[in-house]
Amino acid sequence: MILKAFPDVTVLYVQDAHDDALWSQRLDTQIKHHVAPSQKAVLYGGRDSFVVRYYGTYPYRELESEAYVRMSGTDVRRAIATSSVRESPDFRRGVIWATSNRFPTAYPTVDIAIFNEDGTKLLLGRKEDEVQFRLIGGFASPESEDYESDARREVFEETGLGITDPEYIGSYKVDDWRYRGETDKVKTLLFAAKRQTGTPRPADDIAEVRWFDTDELAKDYAQIVMPVHLPLMEALFTFIDSEKGKQ
Repeated sequence: MILKAFPDVTVLYVQDAHDDALWSQRLDTQIKHHVAPSQKAVLYGGRDSFVVRYYGTYPYRELESEAYVRMSGTDVRRAIATSSVRESPDFRRGVIWATSNRFPTAYPTVDIAIFNEDGTKLLLGRKEDEVQFRLIGGFASPESEDYESDARREVFEETGLGITDPEYIGSYKVDDWRYRGETDKVKTLLFAAKRQTGTPRPADDIAEVRWFDTDELAKDYAQIVMPVHLPLMEALFTFIDSEKGKQ
């Protein structure tokens, strides 16, 4: 929008910072790189802009709108995000630019090995369009306090069970088919817990839940479990063997 109104100006980015004084220092440093010693610089900011948090050395002015209109930028962005896509080259270019000019994302998930009370059986789930089974789990929520909370939530949503405090085993990169051709990837946190309350029943995107004998599963999990979860099963049984070695 700035370039459309002022095609001859130079638009630059300012790296954000956790501290206003540090951000102001970075801004001043960047200005010095583009302004000659004989030139003067003035900063302009609109309503609710950076000017109240600027601690740099350059003079600034706050621009006042002749027609003061209270408008929520969040509401405007939400309306745009929920509207239909535009069938235009500019729209497509904008989507490509936005997705290409960001850091690759590692999506955190949780997977939980749910044992019965004496640890002799392990609960696995199967999705409707799959033949083999998998560990119960899913994506972490930005609103949760920690990954242990995500683990408890996923277990309850997919099986209806309450579990003991999840015990962290390790974190692993998941070969999720949806991200194989992408720069974004999935990394999961593997937990172990025991059933505490409830009777397992399939829910959410799980079509079937089944208890498997732990010792038998250790021998045949490569045939029973989805390939994407085989590294997690290997880590799980390595963990189980190490725990037995401590006893």
